[in-house]
Order: sequence, then structure tokens, then C-alpha cells
Amino acid sequence: MGLNLFNVFLVVDLKTLVKHAASQDSINLPDLYQGESPPTAFTLLQANPAGGYQSPWSKVSPALYSLRMGLFLTSSGAQLAFQDTWTDDAAAGLKYGNFDYDSAAITTALGGNASIACTWESEVTTAASKIVKVQKPVTLYKQLISPTTATVAAGEVAATQAWARATMIPKDGSSAQNQCDGFIILSRPSGIPILVYWDDAGIPHSDPQG
Repeated sequence: MGLNLFNVFLVVDLKTLVKHAASQDSINLPDLYQGESPPTAFTLLQANPAGGYQSPWSKVSPALYSLRMGLFLTSSGAQLAFQDTWTDDAAAGLKYGNFDYDSAAITTALGGNASIACTWESEVTTAASKIVKVQKPVTLYKQLISPTTATVAAGEVAATQAWARATMIPKDGSSAQNQCDGFIILSRPSGIPILVYWDDAGIPHSDPQG
């Protein structure tokens, strides 16, 4: 099991999330971010009457229950993420796996918004077929760094696709924005602009412009 970015400790008796297996402090879910599909660990806890203040909960063996987890757009119920396949870590007393995001659904849900209100839901099914569902609010933020974000060196300015098409000579002359019917170079040593083009007979021409 590697680094988990999304750690969930659920007290099944109270349907409450806590900070860790020894904590009695209820917490909200951390913010989620577009593009993550975060590695997730899920620990199911139950009351431990003999544990006192230091050990209020005991871990439920991951082999004793199945888990489904989803993320939904609160306003419509559209599914944005889901996972029902987990690996059991008996020694740590938890299940782990990736919380798989539906990138297309998330992009649609975000639209032009910087963030959206979502509902996280977990469904635990015990060996006795008892089902326990828990829903909690969570905020999903739009990513700022995307797979198409360009790296621009200091002192440089990124060229947009539209600017490049309008400015540069296409290899095949097919650009609707720049038909490449000629180009201008400077003469030496005077630096006079020279228009270079080919006529319909394929004969090259070079006409001074200055």
C-alpha cells in the first residue's frame, strides 16, 4: 500500500467521520480536486467500550465487509466518481484502492465554475448482509494545472494555437487563416523587404517592397 491522499475513518455506530482510529473528533471530508482519482484508504471503526478515552474504537476487519464508494453532484445526483474494488490490508485493518473519477462527467459538472458542491457516499455491507450507508458533503475544485498547460520559460510568452496559425507558414499551405501565398524576407545588406511568391505557372518572383 502506497501513499493515500484520501483517508477515511468511519465510526459505523455513529455514522461519523473522525480524524484517525483513536480520535473522537468528528471531521468533514477534505476538499477534492479534478484530475486526482486519489489513492484512498478506508477504515471501519466500531465502539470499544473497554478502550476508555485512549482507545474509543476498534477496527472492523476488512474481510468482514464489502465497500462501495461514490461521489455525486449534489444538485442532480449525477455520478462523478465510484469504486467497489478494494484490496484488504488485514494488518492495518483497512481497505485501499483508487477512488476513480469520471473525468468527462466532472468536466461537464464543473462547467465554468471554480468548484461544485458534491455528496460523498459510502455503502458498507456486512457478512450478514446488513447495509450501512453514509452521506457527507464535500467540495470538488476545478483543476488549474491541466494536461495541456504549457511550460513557458521565464521572459517568454506562450503562443496560442490561433496566433501560431495566423502568424506561421503552414507546411502544406492549407491553413484557412494563412494560405501561404507568399512571404517577405529582408535583403542584404540594405534590409529591403522582398515579397517572394510563385505564380500559377510555378515561376518564382521576388518583388522589392521598399
